[in-house]
Amino acid sequence: MSRQRHVASSATLVLAAIAAVPATSLIPLLGTGDNGQLSTGERFWVIGVTVLGVALIAGIVVRVRGERPVLGTTLLAIASPAPAMAWFWFPPLYLLSAVLLVLVVATHTQGDESALA
Repeated sequence: MSRQRHVASSATLVLAAIAAVPATSLIPLLGTGDNGQLSTGERFWVIGVTVLGVALIAGIVVRVRGERPVLGTTLLAIASPAPAMAWFWFPPLYLLSAVLLVLVVATHTQGDESALA
């Protein structure tokens, strides 16, 4: 693997790890809200974003192991909007999600080689 591809692949995993933090940060909200309760819509929103955050973490694990590159890329691509969805009022996370998606697709590897090998 070329040096540039290795650096891009490593940057993808670092950005995915950074993105997983805001994507899973809403979990504590499931037990709180204005009056200790979230509306049904808010609860589904938090659960949906959390599921995407977990998919982001799973994509990182699969990508690092390198056993199923298509699955790793698919999980990361599908879950890349999770940070922007979690903190939709914080526009820099839109950029993080967009850059992550571009890097995930650009660094996708086919075959048996690992994304970090």
